[in-house]
Amino acid sequence: MKGMGVIVNPWLRWRLPAWIIACQLCLLGATGASFAQEFPQVFVDRGILEYDEGNYEEALNNFLQALDRTPEDAVVRYYLGLTFMALDRPGEAIVHLEKARGLEPNDLDVAFTLGVAYSRQGDYEAALPHLRFVHTQQPSRENLGFYLGQIHFRRQEYDQALAYFEKNSSGDVEFQQLTRYYIGLSKHYLGRTAEATETLSAAVNLQPLSPLALTARKFLETVAPPPEARPFRLEARTGVQYDTNVRVAPTENLLNLQGPRRGSVGETVYARGEYDIVRTPIFSATASYAFLQVFNNQVTDFDIMDHTGGLETTYKGYIAALPALVGLQYNYERLLLGQKDFVERHYVTPYLTLSEADWSLTTLQYRFETKDFKSPLTAGLPEENRDARNYLAGFTHFFLFAGGRHYIKLGYQYDAEVADGLDYTYHGHKAIAGFQVTLPTEVRLLFNYELHRRIYPEPNALATLLNESGTAG
Repeated sequence: MKGMGVIVNPWLRWRLPAWIIACQLCLLGATGASFAQEFPQVFVDRGILEYDEGNYEEALNNFLQALDRTPEDAVVRYYLGLTFMALDRPGEAIVHLEKARGLEPNDLDVAFTLGVAYSRQGDYEAALPHLRFVHTQQPSRENLGFYLGQIHFRRQEYDQALAYFEKNSSGDVEFQQLTRYYIGLSKHYLGRTAEATETLSAAVNLQPLSPLALTARKFLETVAPPPEARPFRLEARTGVQYDTNVRVAPTENLLNLQGPRRGSVGETVYARGEYDIVRTPIFSATASYAFLQVFNNQVTDFDIMDHTGGLETTYKGYIAALPALVGLQYNYERLLLGQKDFVERHYVTPYLTLSEADWSLTTLQYRFETKDFKSPLTAGLPEENRDARNYLAGFTHFFLFAGGRHYIKLGYQYDAEVADGLDYTYHGHKAIAGFQVTLPTEVRLLFNYELHRRIYPEPNALATLLNESGTAG
């Protein structure tokens, strides 16, 4: 049997791959139960396989049978300790791990597991010498820095705790999140609040739906809140563009709309300012003004200047125990085309946003808009009067991932335009879809798609006139 590798140095045996152990058990099967009684290693091998499968009660039974036959076997004691740890019985694990430590005082696996068992039981002082022993010989061992950091954190030795936490390495995402959480707490207690906030936010983003993420969020809200927003904000942008059809002219030269040129190089200038008139944790009122200028160098009659002023109020509260944001927005817009007034708009938009869960967000929206066009009627037709009232209602639902860093959105809107000219009266349906992906470099990839189907109930008078003119010609 020695030639088959059955009698092996027991301290090396538990480091063998499970498939080798399985093969050995198959070879041993032919020898019968009497061999198992004589060689307790069989029970160890069976226990290892059951442990690897997650059958901890069966593994425990096999290791206990091996212990009855070899009570001084460090391997058996070690595996009993591991199994009791898996069964969340650290007190019983410590008994066997202490015995294994006495039998094999230089083994790093036993020392580390014993230190973890004491930590699990809350006896950090007893855990410390075993973990320090491992650190002197294998400082980069996975999760060793976490357990040592946790002990110094409990002692309120935050400098030392932070040093251990920051050097910890782990391939387990739960340990990664837990380590970042304790790094954030350590920095907070060291007075490094801004760094603590950043680290705790990173811990939340790692697993946004975990219980620890909820704890970290509460800590951020109560102990380390983000900096208060400035009451005044200003944004400015500029750019260069090329438009192939500035006049939006049809294919055929109807009503001389095409003109000598259609395309043009241009420049854009955009600026927006906001001022918080009132801002409290539950209520805010913000005034805003935006300016847009588009220069079309070759078609200057179609230069655009747009002024938009607005006032928005929001209220944070709860509806049916769900976090809610209720808002009301008013905007006035004046648009000039070729330095001449083209249209004035007023629109009022009430909206409601409900957060059903950490991963789910829904916005309900209604909008009423009035339009007053200053340009003359096309071909003098009263049906071409574009002055109108527009009504819109709809919703947009967001599926959130990684705390909102990524999302998928789907929505629907119904709108109706009641114009003074029947050519512009319609009702329509709009489908909305899109997504956002935030890369590790904080670069955001956005995609939005809208499909708007408008239904005009009346025949178009301008089209009829053009058809009749073409027929007559």
